[in-house]
Amino acid sequence: MMTSDHLIVGESYTREILKDRFDITDATINTGIFQPEGHDSVWLFVTEEKTADRTQYHDLLDGDFLEWDSQPSGRKDHLIVMNERHLHRLLRDYVDYYNTDRVHTRLRDSPAGRPTENRPSSDAKIVGFPRVGGLHHRYAWREAA
Repeated sequence: MMTSDHLIVGESYTREILKDRFDITDATINTGIFQPEGHDSVWLFVTEEKTADRTQYHDLLDGDFLEWDSQPSGRKDHLIVMNERHLHRLLRDYVDYYNTDRVHTRLRDSPAGRPTENRPSSDAKIVGFPRVGGLHHRYAWREAA
């Protein structure tokens, strides 16, 4: 679902309004970056005046300009493109992922040059390796430690 199809450009929406409009019950909506399940959109919440019990990150939205500190290691920060150089790096990473790691059509199908892996033993576990800043992963078998 594209959230923007259900909102008006230029309007501001509180978490409460969005929770009601999209039937959100996930508590992580209270973080600065939120991606609702089943949506293609990422929601960015800017809180200029935080309560005293919250970390006082500096957030300011002035027209189309956003100044945003964010948390130093949030789980969703990788969903935000910070600038043009960052966008180009993500695109290069994605092309590399697409051509070398991504399964192309079906189960047991590997990209050219990478053999399909068989489970080495019954103790082996699947391990994920983040790609494209954590947006995608490559999975491989590894022996349990």
